[in-house]
Amino acid sequence: MSNFIYNFIIIPIARIIIFFLRLINPKVSEREKNWKTIFESYPIPQDNKKVIWFHAASMGEFEQAKPVIEELKGIRNDLFIVCSFYSPSGYQNQKKYKFADSVVYLPFDTKKNAMLFINKIQPDIAIFVRYEIWHNFLSELKNRKIPVILICATIPGSKYLYNNIFFRSFTITNYNFFEKLFTVGTEHTDFFIKLGVKSSIETLNDTRFDRVNKSILQNSKNEILPKELFKEKELIFVAGSSWETDENIILESVQKINSELFKIRIVFVPHEPTEEHLRLLKQKIPGSVLLSKILTDLESMPLEKLKATLHNKHIIVDSIGKLLHLYSLADFAYIGGAFGAGVHSVVEPAGYFIPLACGPKMRNSPDAVNLRVLGALQIISNEKEMYIWLNDMLDITKRNSTGKIAGEYVMHSIGSTERIVSEINELLTKIRK
Repeated sequence: MSNFIYNFIIIPIARIIIFFLRLINPKVSEREKNWKTIFESYPIPQDNKKVIWFHAASMGEFEQAKPVIEELKGIRNDLFIVCSFYSPSGYQNQKKYKFADSVVYLPFDTKKNAMLFINKIQPDIAIFVRYEIWHNFLSELKNRKIPVILICATIPGSKYLYNNIFFRSFTITNYNFFEKLFTVGTEHTDFFIKLGVKSSIETLNDTRFDRVNKSILQNSKNEILPKELFKEKELIFVAGSSWETDENIILESVQKINSELFKIRIVFVPHEPTEEHLRLLKQKIPGSVLLSKILTDLESMPLEKLKATLHNKHIIVDSIGKLLHLYSLADFAYIGGAFGAGVHSVVEPAGYFIPLACGPKMRNSPDAVNLRVLGALQIISNEKEMYIWLNDMLDITKRNSTGKIAGEYVMHSIGSTERIVSEINELLTKIRK
């Protein structure tokens, strides 16, 4: 019954909605216009290659697939990796991903499209990420006895999928299409068991921990700014993915602490370093210097001279892609976004063994919740609380003990990628080409 309702009621309604959305939404229009052309250019794998299909909804979920893809590519040369996305943002940002042999859009979830897509790519194994569930694709894979794994599985975001009588049955059916679910924690495993999912379930952690750990090891060897550029006794405070409210609170507190003696140098890394945002931030911080200017001066100016010109100046990062590197310089960090929709990623800075702080809206991030419970993350609601936290962080014993808690949280969470790759390799041994 649920299959009938999905394919003969929900799918037709969704197609009508998409038809009208493509007229007013540029992203939907781009996707619907180009998915077939991109799909038709799909390269045919060599006969001896085993095809592994990875599907993620968008960029965030694909970050969870990357550690697995890169580990597989590093240990095997007989694989053809296909990556698909439903969202245009995911496809556009990852279409040149060097570890993928082909990057395509996933067609809309009709029975016809599922057959067309699977006939074309001929996957030996399919890997779906997090809660990206497409009924007809999964059903077709199951009918063809192609093993499907769900990695980084989490409780579905919508409660209707498991509280509503119809959707609950439909959701259980969809999860039972998977040969195995790898969840990101015991609460998620317990949820699927209680829901009645019969697929094999194993509790791991988020694969992004492995990616962060790998990035940290690489960044420690390729620093953006030399530590010698800063005074020995000053502390570096990185404000990552900051928004205006974050910046105002930080500035007021640091200025108060620095009023008698310069102790804290801020490195602001705006979430969106637009010209307007940078202009406003520079107005609030007279004498601040842009990171691009420092990097240019590093090429032509002796280190000691540059160090003198940077005397007591805060730094504003005017480009993207630098934040992970800059956390390696930090004595402590603030993660932005939690005065808006929700805090940005706290795992990256935690991996550098430094104390963390963020605004009040942090329940969108399970890692932020966990780090707060452990005592590694301080919630800041106003300038007064920021001032108190920063004063605490001036104490090296307090700073080191708090940072150790943050770092150990990350270190204890790595290893999921290795386990998932082991499972995939085991399945591959059963496939003959």
